[in-house]
Amino acid sequence: MFAFRNAQPANSFVSGKIAFAIKNMGLTVHGKMDLVDLQFSQPAADPSTWKLEGTASPGTIATGIAIRDKHLKKPDYFDVGNHPLIRMQSAAIKAKGGGNYEGSFNLTIKGITKSVIVYFSISPNGDSKNLAGEFTINRLDYGLGEESAVLSDNVKIRVSGTFKNE
Repeated sequence: MFAFRNAQPANSFVSGKIAFAIKNMGLTVHGKMDLVDLQFSQPAADPSTWKLEGTASPGTIATGIAIRDKHLKKPDYFDVGNHPLIRMQSAAIKAKGGGNYEGSFNLTIKGITKSVIVYFSISPNGDSKNLAGEFTINRLDYGLGEESAVLSDNVKIRVSGTFKNE
C-alpha cells in the first residue's frame, strides 16, 4: 500500500491513513482515502536535507454515503478517470522543536499544483516511529466542485503513519 524509504536509519511502513473533514449544510462530513505510496529520504539529521513525498488515490474516497462517494469521483470533483492520483512533495522542511516540523509542500490535485504548509510530528513509539500531520486546503483552488452556499471551501486534511525501525 505504501513504501517508506529512509536512508538512515531504515524504516518500513506499518500502517497509515488520510482523513479529511469539510462542513456541508452545517454538518461536518468526514472521509478518507487510501495512501498509495510514501517515501521519506533523510540523508542527514538536519531536516532541511529531508525529502517527503506521498501519493493518494481519490478513487478510494469513502465518506460513508456511496452515492456521494460516486459523485466525488466524477469530473466536477476529483475526475478520477483523468486524474487517478493526488501527489504531494516536500519543498522545504524545518524543525520546530520537540519532534515537530513545518513543511512546505507542493500538492497536486487534478493537475493543479499549489504550495501548502503542513505541520507534522515524528515521535518514537518503542521500535517504531509515528508520523502525524495536518493542513487545510481551499477545494476551489484545485477545481473540486464549485462555489456553494452550503459546502465549505476549506477542507481539513490529516495524514498519519507508523513506521517500524529496521
